[in-house]
Amino acid sequence: LAYLIPSEAADTMVVNAWIPLVPTSVENGCLQLIQGSHKFGLFPHGQQDLTPGHTGNIGIADDHLSSGKIIIAEMSVGDVLLSTERLVHRGLPNRSNMVRWSIDTRYSQIGLPMGRRNVPGFIARSHQVPENVAQSHSDWNQAFKNE
Repeated sequence: LAYLIPSEAADTMVVNAWIPLVPTSVENGCLQLIQGSHKFGLFPHGQQDLTPGHTGNIGIADDHLSSGKIIIAEMSVGDVLLSTERLVHRGLPNRSNMVRWSIDTRYSQIGLPMGRRNVPGFIARSHQVPENVAQSHSDWNQAFKNE
């Protein structure tokens, strides 16, 4: 939810697929998750630097987090982490000399608010309006120009 605007998208189910393109480890900044946190409800987010060495500036302060088992998600190439927008997670700082490449895709129902004003969505598949399906990355690039 750190990247979503809760007042706009609090009721939108977003399915996320996170796919590492290189093996991920604690050293190169793998993800950490709080097990079961998708059931805890919405957490307040703030504009702050929460983790030394972390480049993001939006997150959940420690005193707002519920307790839960922290999972260190070291992953191999070919693994996929499926989650929803409510899973509390973060990327650890990359302390290696390599870039940690990954693909992060999100899917939600057409027409519902996505909670990301500066990132236009696109239709990947539709039986009802197949003419609106994005045919290539160029369609998504055009959506940015139209914003």
